[in-house]
Amino acid sequence: MNMIKKILLLVLSTTLLVGSIGYGYLHNLVTPYAQGVHQSIKATYIAMFSSEFTGAYWENKMLDEYNSHVKYKPVAERLDYFLAVLIKEDLDTSKATFFVGMVGDDSSEFGVLLRNIKAHPVYSSLNAKSIERIEVWKNNFK
Repeated sequence: MNMIKKILLLVLSTTLLVGSIGYGYLHNLVTPYAQGVHQSIKATYIAMFSSEFTGAYWENKMLDEYNSHVKYKPVAERLDYFLAVLIKEDLDTSKATFFVGMVGDDSSEFGVLLRNIKAHPVYSSLNAKSIERIEVWKNNFK
């Protein structure tokens, strides 16, 4: 019985450690974006990351977050949500269709943001793949 308690304590400690590291990592990822969409970005990123292992469709979570929490936020916060999604994932086929539909009426403003991305606080932390994604998409929104 004593051995089982030790194993359970080890598993619990490891889970808490991994969870704390993961939470800190997510916190750092969302820091450059508007505060009002931090939770929605985190939820979408978790769905993106977990889909790698589960095969689930993360774009459903993206749309749920948008429709439930982001849609009625100020335009600057909505734009930050769109940018956070765009730079983390290759948007192809149905993902691209969902994304374009979500951006919808904000497409003009989103195009301006993408064309002026160097002025956004997130730009300094972008990797080459994220910058490439922006380049591919910036002329699609006018």
